[in-house]
Amino acid sequence: KSEKATCKYYDHKCGFFHPVKCVRAGACWIKYGVIEAGLKIAEAAVKAAKAVVETALKAAEGALSAANGVLEGFKLAVDAAVGAIELMERLVTEALKALASLFDIKTLNLYAALHKKTVKGSFHMVGRVLTKPFDVSFAASIDFTNI
Repeated sequence: KSEKATCKYYDHKCGFFHPVKCVRAGACWIKYGVIEAGLKIAEAAVKAAKAVVETALKAAEGALSAANGVLEGFKLAVDAAVGAIELMERLVTEALKALASLFDIKTLNLYAALHKKTVKGSFHMVGRVLTKPFDVSFAASIDFTNI
């Protein structure tokens, strides 16, 4: 039986000839009141906890939305950087192709040496520029003994 039904049972039996039933009815109603109060307190606590959880969820959703916005911003920045790098790569490739069409280099020689206190270097290039032949040479030597 439920607590309330038990209290009603003792209520009906309570009378002049059954004073014990009256005491039991009183005790039962007190117990029932405590149970009801406990249930109401528990219900209020559940409602408060639910409100706290809902507030926390809304705050978490806001933070997640903000973080998502930041990530989208970073993604746009990375995409822009990748696009700029790809453009630079295409520009450099086109510039090298243009230079290659101007210069037809047949040989290229470089020489550098360090001998005790002397540095020697030379450069020699043979080829064509705009279909005209060229032959360029350069040599240098630096003596550090007098420095």
